[in-house]
Amino acid sequence: MDSSSEIYNKLDPASDLHVLYGGRQDCPPGHSWKGRRHHALLHHVLRGRGRVRFGRKEWTLGPGDSFLFYPYTDIWYEADSDEPWRYVWVGIGGARLVHYLELCRFRSDEPVIFAKKGRSPGSAFIELLDALEAPSLGQGRRMILVQARLLMLLDALASFDESSPEGKVSRPREETPYVQEILDFLDQAYSRDLSAETIARFAGLERSYCSALFSSTTGTSLMRYLGNLRMEKALELLRGTNLSVRAIAESVGYADPAVFTKRFKRTKGMSPTQARRPGPD
Repeated sequence: MDSSSEIYNKLDPASDLHVLYGGRQDCPPGHSWKGRRHHALLHHVLRGRGRVRFGRKEWTLGPGDSFLFYPYTDIWYEADSDEPWRYVWVGIGGARLVHYLELCRFRSDEPVIFAKKGRSPGSAFIELLDALEAPSLGQGRRMILVQARLLMLLDALASFDESSPEGKVSRPREETPYVQEILDFLDQAYSRDLSAETIARFAGLERSYCSALFSSTTGTSLMRYLGNLRMEKALELLRGTNLSVRAIAESVGYADPAVFTKRFKRTKGMSPTQARRPGPD
């Protein structure tokens, strides 16, 4: 028997990521759907089985498995004839939707995440739907709770990457977004004690591959880029503030001002003191 329920969310149109709606369904045998949406549509199988098709690829999914269809892609899925599935679903939109999906390690050509050793993100789906359906919450609190549960769901999905036991990819599916993430991270964290291992861990990559990817994309090594970035930030502080050389050294990640001065002179061709002096008119 077909039993289905769906509820829509009150949206913040300016948000980068938001829930459009969510629902649950007990499918009858052989129930299928085909079409496309303008947003992402994410399903999670609670029990039973079914098939999912994207292009020429097809997967059979069961309890604990999840599948996603990107915006404007053709969708086809069908419940098993003998063990029709019960699933939940969430429609997701927002200006940075694809960015968040990439963080979860989904692939547009292989949008499935299988349960791993009895673990699945099913509870995160249910908690999100419970928040959507909560009648006793005020509208403001409900919007906040739904948004929080959405991020928790994406985090749960990100932990189920199948490409390695640690949930990290040894080679990213989309290279450019990873490099941009690293650049953004360094721009915020350059003052910290950073190593190539720390940066690779942030990006979810193996250290050697992270360094090779960064070098091939930017034309410079990871640690050289970080060193040059620190010198640029130091130059801005030297010319824009009255901070001491020691304070500036510490603010760009150097505990020893002598080491900072040596690196600054090698990079900029002048000492920090000379850089601070105004040039000729």
